[in-house]
Amino acid sequence: MDGPPEDIGCEMAARRIVIHAPFGRDASVLHELVEAAGLIPVPADEPEALRRILDGECGVLLVTQEGLGPKTGAMLADVLADQPIWSALPVLALLSDVSRPPPALAALEAGAAGGEVIVLERPCRAVTIRSALRSQSLSRERQHKVRDQLAELAESRTHLRFLLSELDHRSKNLLSKVLSIFSLTRREATDLDNFATAFESRVRALATAHDLLGGGNAAPASITALVERALAAYLGENGQRIQYEGPDLTLWSKGAMTLAMAFYELATNAAKYGALSQPEGRVSLTWRLEGDPAEFFIEWRESGGPRVAEPTRSSFGTDLLRTIAPAELSGDAEMIYAPEGLIWRLRAPYLHGGGETH
Repeated sequence: MDGPPEDIGCEMAARRIVIHAPFGRDASVLHELVEAAGLIPVPADEPEALRRILDGECGVLLVTQEGLGPKTGAMLADVLADQPIWSALPVLALLSDVSRPPPALAALEAGAAGGEVIVLERPCRAVTIRSALRSQSLSRERQHKVRDQLAELAESRTHLRFLLSELDHRSKNLLSKVLSIFSLTRREATDLDNFATAFESRVRALATAHDLLGGGNAAPASITALVERALAAYLGENGQRIQYEGPDLTLWSKGAMTLAMAFYELATNAAKYGALSQPEGRVSLTWRLEGDPAEFFIEWRESGGPRVAEPTRSSFGTDLLRTIAPAELSGDAEMIYAPEGLIWRLRAPYLHGGGETH
């Protein structure tokens, strides 16, 4: 008979009384006695069957003197010596003469680390055996609970190590973005006030995406919420200055951070030089999924603003939109300086789930 399933509960495992009584009617008598005690008898007549059962989940070993021969005794001693740290298998040994115990009993007691082996002399009252078995079963149940607690602690430590590793990775990633913003903003700044204003605004845009991601946890952000938060200052009365439309997709860490910065740069540029610098200027922002495997396509289109001309020098915003954003998202982008208004398009893989490249 093989051992029970791995997911057996503490109480059920502790109630399994393994009976090794190879001779006479002992096995059947003890089987009835165990059932009368409200416990679960598990017969194991042969040493091989006994070894398989003891390697699984069990509560108490009930063994007669005849079951403590040299070969079986050595096997039992090995089993008890190989127990995990939480385990000390209770053993109830029924002997015909306690003054002349079999040699295997000494090895058995040593393997059980003392105190877990109870010896009763036959004949003895059934109530005495039942009481001893119930007591040992309760002791075994406590051992199994300790095992489960140790497993939970080990799982908690593993999870904590994972969280610390994720925190380290995300903190370094966020600091890297801040340093990049600092360096590129300094390059284009004309004076300290200009630098401070631009740098603060860009870090705030980054913080917006960070907040939407639950403080940087591995959780998705809604692109609609990201657009509304990133462009809140530019939407205008009744949200008519910037009109946006697209499915409410989820974006993970890298995608949300990158698009938040891109939206901010587009809106800032439009407010300074483009469509949003004129009362009648408008912006249309759309996004969709295309193809199989799915690709994420986004378009920013301005109209009603001043006539557009391609800039003569590069800036943080143009670098982000042309190079940095598509590289971060493993995609490609284009900027079209149409006379009637700037157009920015981005195409990138859309990986639905917990991926980092959305």
